[in-house]
Amino acid sequence: MVNIINVFDPDFITIGDIMIDGGSLMLDEIKKTVFERSFPFRKNKPDILYSVLGTETVLYGAGAVAIDYVLNNFDIISERLDMKKETI
Repeated sequence: MVNIINVFDPDFITIGDIMIDGGSLMLDEIKKTVFERSFPFRKNKPDILYSVLGTETVLYGAGAVAIDYVLNNFDIISERLDMKKETI
């Protein structure tokens, strides 16, 4: 995480999935360690926070990819559905 901060200079970093179960104690320790190890000349420290999506972020991402694929390839999918109807 320190390398990401040093290279990309983000405004915020969200932590998700099982890491959320660590609660505020874990988040405080992550912030402390990251800020100790990041470059000292940075003007702003990024906000580090837990994702509001909870522990199901991977599931939401997979769903978004599937929906995006269907919407961007609707003509291919409808052709395949039409082929299946013809064989029945």
